[in-house]
Amino acid sequence: MYFDPTPEILVRAKASSAEEDAALDRIATKLLKAKGVDDDDIPASLATLEVEIKDFRNRTGPFDANSKIWHSSLLSQGKLAEWHATSLLKTTKVFGYLGARTTGKLTGIGSAERNWGEYKRINSKFRPLKPETAEKQTLIYGAAHMSDMLTAQRTAWTEEDMRSDLGLEKFKIDIDMTASRTPRRDFANYIEDWELTEIKKNTSTCEARLLEKYKGIRFFDEDYDDGTTFTICKENLEWKKGKGGGWQVIAEPDETEKDDDDDDDDDDDDNCEPYFINETLHEMIRQCNTQTKGVVLGDRPEENDGALGEGDGGGGGGGPSR
Repeated sequence: MYFDPTPEILVRAKASSAEEDAALDRIATKLLKAKGVDDDDIPASLATLEVEIKDFRNRTGPFDANSKIWHSSLLSQGKLAEWHATSLLKTTKVFGYLGARTTGKLTGIGSAERNWGEYKRINSKFRPLKPETAEKQTLIYGAAHMSDMLTAQRTAWTEEDMRSDLGLEKFKIDIDMTASRTPRRDFANYIEDWELTEIKKNTSTCEARLLEKYKGIRFFDEDYDDGTTFTICKENLEWKKGKGGGWQVIAEPDETEKDDDDDDDDDDDDNCEPYFINETLHEMIRQCNTQTKGVVLGDRPEENDGALGEGDGGGGGGGPSR
């Protein structure tokens, strides 16, 4: 409230208590130390801040009532942090610096860490990208992740929801509390029109879109070890070079169906198998009786029939391609 020029808030700030003033000094001390101010200079900086706050309230000194700072469009837009940074940072010693930081939006490092992880994944030494391209793809990934999280928050039941006692039985109203807490995921169990070209294009954008659709989906391969259920990995796809090649999903067999004799410390990748994305894969998805929780399979609309056949989409059949 000390750095807001809104008249109502200024009145409140003038009536601040001793505890609130002490809290301001503590916050200012931390921010000044973060700026690199020596401990011995902190008291003088706090004294300067007190004088500048008084000038700010009375519109004197650098805050003169006729100054152009009061006519900035940033004020009318409510962008106080930008207003402090552009109008007051150079004309004040302490007030503008603290104002720009205390009126800005609070943010954490979670999204930054997530985006850096995605940037390093797509911009590897095996597939270097131009900085502009990598930045755009990282931003798209971050926006998609936020959208998925918001959707999950709107549709998922929480533990508190499941434990709650609504007390509706006395009104003879039955509530099904066995409802799934997993968000519904509609899966188009066929080759969609946009996939027809992207299956054959070796770009990170195509890989990301295909992976977003197929990750976590389960399927049953009756020809693998007398019948095995696989789960498509979430990390990446695999590109098959040459004629008839294209993008392949990487699938891992169920834990209970792995070879019990494999007691060595080999990587889990040794158990994974690549499968081409084609109608045979979709048929194996359809045959799986233990689909991932929340997944609802959808068939192709009758009016569309431009899908790839069993021999299309690269590699012929849908079995392991290596």
